[in-house]
Amino acid sequence: MSALAYHQTQISGRNTGTRVTVPANNLAKLMYYLSCVNSVLAGSPFPTYVTDYRNYDDTSKATKKEIVLLAALFNPRELLGKVIHAVSDSHPQLQGYTNTFIELTAASRQFVVTEAFMVGGQRVQTASIMLCTANWLTTNWERPITALKGLLSKKKKSCTIQ
Repeated sequence: MSALAYHQTQISGRNTGTRVTVPANNLAKLMYYLSCVNSVLAGSPFPTYVTDYRNYDDTSKATKKEIVLLAALFNPRELLGKVIHAVSDSHPQLQGYTNTFIELTAASRQFVVTEAFMVGGQRVQTASIMLCTANWLTTNWERPITALKGLLSKKKKSCTIQ
């Protein structure tokens, strides 16, 4: 019995980034960082109130703590090389900006022909990644998380007995 098999995988990418203006505020920058992470993680795990960086000044103290905690938990070091990819400032996909989103599509085609039958099919998978510069990570995660980490520390109240 003879058979012929053919398999081809084609990967393509398209830039899906949009240009935004992020307020010059550490909390807004962390919220923007979480918004970007939300864009590349399956299921968009973060609620809108922690990613709505345009309305950062309307957040409660409890929400601010939640934002800092989430930003610390979803540290870029854990995401680099997976859904966030650091690239040079001159990377052509950035088009002069410091970050962008790329939608990757992999189409796999398979055909098998035997003496008795032919089977053919195509499977398509899509994923999003973010490309960013080291400066983007410093501006939107490192500096803001350092500035706001005090929100997570628990202050002990002192008591004086007289």
